[in-house]
Amino acid sequence: MKWTKVEYSEVRDYKNEKLIFLPWDEPESTEQILKYEMGGEIVAFIRLSVDPIDNKSVWIDEFEVLMPFRKQGIGKKSILDLLEDTEVNIKLLAKNASVQKFWEKCGFVDDGIAIWEIPMIYKTTKFKH
Repeated sequence: MKWTKVEYSEVRDYKNEKLIFLPWDEPESTEQILKYEMGGEIVAFIRLSVDPIDNKSVWIDEFEVLMPFRKQGIGKKSILDLLEDTEVNIKLLAKNASVQKFWEKCGFVDDGIAIWEIPMIYKTTKFKH
């Protein structure tokens, strides 16, 4: 079980098969898409981008567990695996209160006041020097 880099074409194939539903546009040069595998099967995708202001942070732009693997704790497990090895702060915008609760269970905290989305952050204690 690990996160590895994936080509956009693979994400597009899963989207075409209607196994994922978020926009999943072609990544820009500052973004990367990772896949999470369990038992040799891809079960989730995540898109990360470098924070243009803070070089010790990245943004989770999209995260999605494939339809057949939802409601099995895989989302939380995959995020905890990502956080275990991170050496940067990770930021995101939670779309609503139920999404916020998911991210809180993964160790993220509210990072400020917002009108539409809830800014959250996971602050690592491990920084590369």
